[in-house]
Amino acid sequence: MVNMRFLLLAVAAISLFGLAGAGTVTLTGTCPNSLSRSSNYIFFNISNSGTDPALNMQIIPNLTGFSTYNASESIGALGPTQSITKYFYIYNFSYNGTYAEAFLAKYDQGGSTFYAVFPCPVSIGASTTPIAAISSITEGPGDTLNVTVANRYNVSVSATLSVIAPPALSMSPKSRSILLQPGAQQSLFFSFAQPPSGQSFTTAFSLSYLDGGQHYASVMDYVVGSGNSLPVQQGGSSDSIIIWGFALLVALILILIALSLRRNGKRDRGARGEQQSQQQPQQLQQQGRQENQQQPQEQKQ
Repeated sequence: MVNMRFLLLAVAAISLFGLAGAGTVTLTGTCPNSLSRSSNYIFFNISNSGTDPALNMQIIPNLTGFSTYNASESIGALGPTQSITKYFYIYNFSYNGTYAEAFLAKYDQGGSTFYAVFPCPVSIGASTTPIAAISSITEGPGDTLNVTVANRYNVSVSATLSVIAPPALSMSPKSRSILLQPGAQQSLFFSFAQPPSGQSFTTAFSLSYLDGGQHYASVMDYVVGSGNSLPVQQGGSSDSIIIWGFALLVALILILIALSLRRNGKRDRGARGEQQSQQQPQQLQQQGRQENQQQPQEQKQ
């Protein structure tokens, strides 16, 4: 019984150490800076520099400057130190200029599903530098993000500010149309639902507009929840897993203590019973000797 208790305790400790040492998935994504109008594909490279594999991975494109035949590309598993490149065939180009494209990575790790958004500014035909651009993203009052855009141009700009977010992160609205006056800046608020404790989601905002027959775009990313800054997305090894592991270990220790006390109680009761059974013959023998000593004295009288 003692050996079994020690074995259970050892198994619990080993399980806890395994949980506390859970690995991470650390992703980095890259894509081309420019494409010619004769290009027939765009590539996206993703690598994992973490210690755990990213399982059931899907790469989902979010493209605005052209269309693609690929709704998504699947990767069975992206192991540590592994790098994979996926190709998306494209057609139906829009205006020349720069676009805020993006790729979404969805994957499983440690029984949970994670998302990472990788903004990808791409120039088609010609590279353009936006004069009206996103200048900052900060957390506002409540569960809101404050996105500040500035127009450094000498004329007004009609632009669209759009959210690029994973489906697991609820944000509202998805886009806003704005008119930026010359030399002015404007702040716009977007509400979001806080991710569960220990999780984070990367999101991005893009400001796009047309001017002189060319397309301009500015993009900036932000991490909602507790996590690392882009272009890295880290998951797994959450505090909740370790806390539950400690709770399991404590419960097992309490059970083992209770079993030990119960066994010791039975052992003490057994010892007392044995002692009493040994004392009874001794008492009988002593009583017999006393009676034998009294009989001669009575005869003398």
